Amino acid sequence: MKALFYISLTILFLGCKKAESDSQKPFITILKPANHANISLGNNLLYEIELKDDYQLEECRIKIQSATIPMFKNIESNLWDTTFVKSVSGIEAYIKDQLLVPSIIDSGRYLFMIYCKDKTGNEEFTARDFKVITAKQN
Repeated sequence: MKALFYISLTILFLGCKKAESDSQKPFITILKPANHANISLGNNLLYEIELKDDYQLEECRIKIQSATIPMFKNIESNLWDTTFVKSVSGIEAYIKDQLLVPSIIDSGRYLFMIYCKDKTGNEEFTARDFKVITAKQN
């Protein structure tokens, strides 16, 4: 009985050591949107993301923001800027979804950014750029 206790304790200890020594960042693959894609105002932005980690995934943040910085901060603009979080778990995750591109935002270059964090706090980041266009620009 004592042997079983010590084996269980050893397994528990080794499992904790792995988490404490995990220094590998998650790996992110953006399958969609394609880099430099054109998306029309009022249409859906389709996205697909693969996430992998050697230990345990925890969170995926998706952020969309303008890729251009206004020259004058006092100029009014309707730039698309949104962030949302998706919970993930395990060592692999696949996210496939879509976002409606608001019809009231300014056309132009935007960034589709993915931040992925694992259970030990390691975080990775990757991005794609895309262009929001009016329907007439197709």
